[in-house]
Amino acid sequence: MMTHFPSSLRFIDQFLAHFEPLFTKTQMSALRTIVYGMCYDYHRLSLSAVARKTNVSYQKLQYFLSDCHWDINAFNNVRLSLLQNQPTTRATHNGVFAIDDTACPKPHAKNTQGAQFQYCGTLGRQENCNVAVASCFVSPTKHFPINFKSYIPVQGQPPKDFKSKLDLA
Repeated sequence: MMTHFPSSLRFIDQFLAHFEPLFTKTQMSALRTIVYGMCYDYHRLSLSAVARKTNVSYQKLQYFLSDCHWDINAFNNVRLSLLQNQPTTRATHNGVFAIDDTACPKPHAKNTQGAQFQYCGTLGRQENCNVAVASCFVSPTKHFPINFKSYIPVQGQPPKDFKSKLDLA
């Protein structure tokens, strides 16, 4: 499979098997590479670092994430179903539904999709960044993301399909 793993790891393959109906064999191979690649110790995790560690072309992994046709909502539904089917990870009555936005600064990004000059909470000021609105389950013993949506501000009159942060939440 990959040169850094002598064989597959059963618990990862069992987890990934839940997603097989959503992908072609080629897409599943890319997903498997990304998941296994995330198991390495990185100074900074990135797609290019995963490609280097796994000896799989960066273009293949990038194509899977940005251009391949697969349903992210179906993927997320399987992930949430897996969380809910395990007593140690399911949402409980002592938790809350939390909504928050988060920003990833992109100060040097000229052509990064979605990056706009807007308020960046992590820096406490306006900055070129990507912003996402996330919903999460939070309790004293666990927390996990439920979903997230990218937020892109508009200048001037918003289009009819524009969604504010509260709309996305």
